[in-house]
Amino acid sequence: MTAPASLPPALVTFQRIQAITCRGNLRIRVLADGALYAQVERGNCARGEDWSGPWPASAARVLSDAELRALLGLLERPAFFALPAQVSAPGRDGYRDEIALALGARRHRVVVERTTPPPAFAVLRDHLLQLAAPHLEGNPPPDAT
Repeated sequence: MTAPASLPPALVTFQRIQAITCRGNLRIRVLADGALYAQVERGNCARGEDWSGPWPASAARVLSDAELRALLGLLERPAFFALPAQVSAPGRDGYRDEIALALGARRHRVVVERTTPPPAFAVLRDHLLQLAAPHLEGNPPPDAT
């Protein structure tokens, strides 16, 4: 599913997609103004879909200036941009974690599937999960791959 047309482009998006079912999938989206959207999929999805509907219509919270500066500091590190687009291990079960970010004209998307993520990915993923934690009740632990 895509975001509603009225939602501005994301600064950074994290998704954790399960291989077997969409229940428990989670996603976090932070906009340039600090608006944080977070969702855990609790419904049933159409076959082949990861989500039963669009992003939530309203932000779960807005990051403080200090939180937004700290996040931007992580996003601006060159290590994430140096990662390959795909890091995976063979198999059919497990999780697929995805981070996509946009900093001005720079864009990068990394998918980690069924393997330990590179440190630059893990640091950013864990930071996003921490920012959204109160809004992701029942989410899988960060190291579940």
